[in-house]
Amino acid sequence: MRPQEEKLFVLLDPRDDRPWALHRAIAWAKLQVPAPTISLAMACNSNRPNSEGLKHFVRGQEWLDREVFAPLAEAGLRYECAFVWRSRWPEVGLEAAEQSKAGMMFMPSHEQAAANPVLQRGRWSFLGYAPCPLMLVRGEGERKKHGTVAVAVNFQARRTEQIELNKRILGYGMREASRNGAELRVINAYLDSMHYPDRGRLVRETGLPSQQVHIWPGYTDKVVSEAAREFNIDLLVMGTINQRGGQGSVRRGNTTARVLAALNPAVDVLVVI
Repeated sequence: MRPQEEKLFVLLDPRDDRPWALHRAIAWAKLQVPAPTISLAMACNSNRPNSEGLKHFVRGQEWLDREVFAPLAEAGLRYECAFVWRSRWPEVGLEAAEQSKAGMMFMPSHEQAAANPVLQRGRWSFLGYAPCPLMLVRGEGERKKHGTVAVAVNFQARRTEQIELNKRILGYGMREASRNGAELRVINAYLDSMHYPDRGRLVRETGLPSQQVHIWPGYTDKVVSEAAREFNIDLLVMGTINQRGGQGSVRRGNTTARVLAALNPAVDVLVVI
């Protein structure tokens, strides 16, 4: 697992009345010692419907002070802010995230119909090319801590890259559960009974009781979404690697996209790379 992050990158959409991604990042930062710096980038998501939020397209100083700067000041956090006003905002936002050298990114994920497997272009770009773990803030409302954290792993994997990714997913999940004082559950889907995941190894590596380790048959998206409903999960930690098995230029995220489409839109998702 990576060392403790020293900076968080937060993408803000000015069409949102309340910047929930920022609220999540502030709550997350307050659980760390020392608290990280927050690097803000404000960008307009041009893929949202033209009829949605046009009256909020122009934001004044009052909104910035109330919704952005005041919560940061109240939390006593250091911050920096950039404004992104270009038509190709995902690419510019990714550049800003990389330049910030942040250890984790937070961005709002405005859900459409849950059954729609196609991600919006902006979210897909960040999911596919994020330079660090990405927190997709999907539920609205205040959430100081997460109550139930789940990790989705693939312990029947044989490739070195996938085995290492499992370790990172477990590391982040265990850390988030500990920081939030949350219950931790492990979810592992499988299709072939000849390659049944090693339950004993999962129990040993997590230190969890067997009843919190769930090895269910089926496709990952269906298994994860069903487990999330049954156990009232509000943070899912999962991982993604590109089609060549590494972290290079090939886009990542096909399985993650299917999980997001099937998952309850109130569940936050931390995507580990």
